[in-house]
Amino acid sequence: MVQCTMAIAMNVSVPSLCRCDSFDGADGEPGQGCERLSVDGEWVVIRPIRPADTAAHRAFLGRLTPEDLRFRFFSGVREVPEEQIVRFTSVDHESETALIAVSEASGETVGVARLALLPAHPEGEFAIVVQPGMKRKGLGTELMRRLVAWARAKGLGAMIGEVLADNAEMLRFVRHLGFQLRHEPEAPEVVQVRLPLAGPGARPVTGAFVCGRREGL
Repeated sequence: MVQCTMAIAMNVSVPSLCRCDSFDGADGEPGQGCERLSVDGEWVVIRPIRPADTAAHRAFLGRLTPEDLRFRFFSGVREVPEEQIVRFTSVDHESETALIAVSEASGETVGVARLALLPAHPEGEFAIVVQPGMKRKGLGTELMRRLVAWARAKGLGAMIGEVLADNAEMLRFVRHLGFQLRHEPEAPEVVQVRLPLAGPGARPVTGAFVCGRREGL
């Protein structure tokens, strides 16, 4: 399931958006292109993740804080195994989507978002991570909005995840987004969260946060 840490975007900048014409999309997901956003004055490209992003993805994980990693993996993690990183950058487009945000100035990955379909359920499990220094600028919101759009295009009824019970900021934030929270007596350290995507309970996505999945990004 999903573990999360977040930065509430009380005064996030509104990213300006234009099309990115330089990305050929050869390794990207059908139906998804490349977009350039000015995030707090820094140009960022959002595009589908590719196998060629393995090294950049490894470096990105290395820049996350210990708290980010604990909230994402539910335990202290120092290094993600290489085979997992390869898996994260080799996407099965039939069952998931994965997007990255890349800084044009540095070429570094500064954000990653993924949504995986759940077998036999009209729901998807999500993960969003924005590196320190890029939080509270609206980038997480832009990534989340694209996950929601993909989920709705797939006809999903909800996005789900798990949050550590001591991650108070994230719990406040997902509640603000419209997530339904459920506490399981047998696992009091974890809160189940669910965002309806259709019907009366559906709400537009606002704010910025960082979130990861137990099995990875």
